[in-house]
Amino acid sequence: MQFILYIRYMQRIDKNCTYLTKEEIKKVSDYLPKKEDLNKMEQIFSALSMQTRLKIICALSVKRACVSDLQEILSLNQTTLSHQLAFLKNAGIIDCDRYGKTVVYYISNTGVFSLLSASVDFIEGVDKMQQALILD
Repeated sequence: MQFILYIRYMQRIDKNCTYLTKEEIKKVSDYLPKKEDLNKMEQIFSALSMQTRLKIICALSVKRACVSDLQEILSLNQTTLSHQLAFLKNAGIIDCDRYGKTVVYYISNTGVFSLLSASVDFIEGVDKMQQALILD
């Protein structure tokens, strides 16, 4: 996606810049994601915005599981769990296979691993900055 490449480009620009030229404004505007891409991004971040859903994703990243397994692992009632599984499925993060009466859930979009990894890297970076500020 051009947007990501532009972010990397912008990170190398002089940090003392206080304004953009007309050409730069046009370039930034040209690299902004399309509305439909923004909608998809919003849906993904919304799906990742609850601890319960994050726990489900983390559990399923280790092993496929059915609802009763997830209930035991996460200590959630069946109604709450089913609602959150449906949310994640609608967001395209998980999917399921049916084996008779048993439905087994799994991570369907492995890109979610990159997002989770990036969030851990971000948290670690923030923690290091805060530690540096405390030491100064």
